[in-house]
Amino acid sequence: MAKPNRNQQVAAAPTRKVRITASKMFTSTLKNFRGDAQVIAAIQAFVAAKRNDPTAPFGSKDYPFRGASLKGYLHAGLTFDAQIVYTISGRDPHTIRLYGVFTHDDLGTGNPAQMKRQQKAGQTFDNTRDFTPLDPKLDESQQEVNMALLEEFLALSK
Repeated sequence: MAKPNRNQQVAAAPTRKVRITASKMFTSTLKNFRGDAQVIAAIQAFVAAKRNDPTAPFGSKDYPFRGASLKGYLHAGLTFDAQIVYTISGRDPHTIRLYGVFTHDDLGTGNPAQMKRQQKAGQTFDNTRDFTPLDPKLDESQQEVNMALLEEFLALSK
């Protein structure tokens, strides 16, 4: 049996625990993308990626907002114009809070930037307190997210 090269690193399976929750606004904003299969597929890919490694970026367009009004919130590009807004908190389990799916114009981050829309979006996010786990039946010690419940959220957008 061959010895492993000492310079080779063995990739370990992720052992992080992740709890993904969604606000009521998440469900209502999905309705704006009714029938857009590309956005729905991107959301499913986003949830799967964050379930495996919540701190890893989801592509090159996953980073914090830079403006003062939306500071502290992260957004990941799903398509050219659609983006998901979320936060990550805690450790073991990490908690990901999904706020909604928006266009650049919805958030005021388009060109030209609209500061009043950004401020209003920031205030709305700050005041959001009601989050529902994507699968309330799962215990926090389990790492899997029930994709069936996510599909129920997504079914509302059809």
